[in-house]
Amino acid sequence: MENITRTLASVHGTECLRYQTNSLPNTLKNLKNNAYSQNELKVLICRRYQLAHLFEQMLEYMLEQVKYKTKFWSKAKKEKFLFAIEQNILEEKGGVAEYGKAHIEGRKIILNALDVDYDQEYAKIGSFDNPTGIPAARRFFKKIKKLIDLGSIETLVVLWYYENRISLSDKLGDYWIMVRAFEEAFPKWKKSKYVEGDVFWHLYSHAVHDEFHAKYCEDALTLLSSRNSKKVQKVCEKMRVIFDEFWDSIDPKGGSQ
Repeated sequence: MENITRTLASVHGTECLRYQTNSLPNTLKNLKNNAYSQNELKVLICRRYQLAHLFEQMLEYMLEQVKYKTKFWSKAKKEKFLFAIEQNILEEKGGVAEYGKAHIEGRKIILNALDVDYDQEYAKIGSFDNPTGIPAARRFFKKIKKLIDLGSIETLVVLWYYENRISLSDKLGDYWIMVRAFEEAFPKWKKSKYVEGDVFWHLYSHAVHDEFHAKYCEDALTLLSSRNSKKVQKVCEKMRVIFDEFWDSIDPKGGSQ
């Protein structure tokens, strides 16, 4: 039976191949082909950021689930699972100097540059466990919550896939695609190297750093026995579908939202 390390490596390799061969949702293909106008990109990032805005709440929910559902686990395994989520929350809130301030501040900078009032834009999108934003985001979070509610293993696989997909290897992931699309459409904000405060800092920092968040999850998941490999594989496959459906639904050229 395949061990967890090989399972995650296989999923990662499959994802990289999908991105290399452009076997992606049309929205991501359009981003790669620079097919969107500046206004369409503004619409797109506002929709994508509905996930980002509620991400911290999702992490908090994950943490509570893992605390409750691992109470009979070994101390070492439980601590690894909790650390993977706690470290992510810490960084999301700006508690790690190298990653800058709270991530919401980075999102505000780019949306303000696009003439979008962040607080007004997300005032009525609800919460992680009761999302009230666009239909695509509501569907996304409801499906994610169902997976998280299955157990601690599923919870960490959800987080691993979420973070892994954003960055991937060789600058392939979703946020790398967004960085390049926005640089092409808004060259005045493009820089050879981004620092905190730059317009594209939020997109760039996640594209660069989220592989480390995924690694925290991987370090915990590899403590599991190989009998959990099929479970890990199935959750990853479900996550792929959930993300692809979300991207297809937020296409500013005609997605269902």
